[in-house]
Amino acid sequence: MEEDFSECHNLAEKHPDKLRQLVELWWAEAAKYNVLPLDDRFQQRLAERAMMDKEKTSFVFYPGTVRIPERRAPRTQNRSFSITAEVEIAHAADGGGSGGNSGKAEGPICAIGGVSLGWSLYIKDRRLVFCYNYLHKRTYVRSTKEVPVGRKAKLRYEFEKTGQEKHGAGGICRLYINDEKVGEGQIPHTSKFCYSFDEGFDIGRDSGSPVSEEYRAGTQFTGGNIERVVIDLVGERHIDAEAEARIQMNRQ
Repeated sequence: MEEDFSECHNLAEKHPDKLRQLVELWWAEAAKYNVLPLDDRFQQRLAERAMMDKEKTSFVFYPGTVRIPERRAPRTQNRSFSITAEVEIAHAADGGGSGGNSGKAEGPICAIGGVSLGWSLYIKDRRLVFCYNYLHKRTYVRSTKEVPVGRKAKLRYEFEKTGQEKHGAGGICRLYINDEKVGEGQIPHTSKFCYSFDEGFDIGRDSGSPVSEEYRAGTQFTGGNIERVVIDLVGERHIDAEAEARIQMNRQ
């Protein structure tokens, strides 16, 4: 090390006996610590590990949940799922809400992704709205009725996957207020694998770039209180191991 501190000179040919000794030592230590058999399936192993992390199908979130990395958020891509939010909307004179005191219920209930890909469930002009952003092409579904004020409401979004997996699973989305269906629409294409590498999942705000064009970046829910949000994943998610592995490698 004193003569070649950067180890730029290869000594293998000069000291073949030492080389053999080190190689034999490596194999002995590998066997000792259960490294064998060697497995060079690097990408596939990453994908398998990611899939094992995502076995859970029901999630409960509370206010203050922000910037959850997408790989730890519910995997809603390419499958059916539902969102159920228990929300109390204040009277106009009451103000309230975790993000301000405007007295008008507005803003995201939950959102994931951002300006390129993602989805957001929010209230706009007292209507429940779901926006799906697929490569800057946004699909909006709005409730035909207003969200009730002055009491607790159960706001629900359901997505039924109907499309082919290889093209991105499009499907039908439905909106409910207190178990009454108040909206329905068709989402032609959805993301197969991920929404973003650097955006996150939020409750009560959209803290990254905005999924919807109807509110600004960082917008918070105001005019009420979100008590909790439940996300349930339904059915099996189509898995492309090679594509999942590439995504995991990009995230490392």
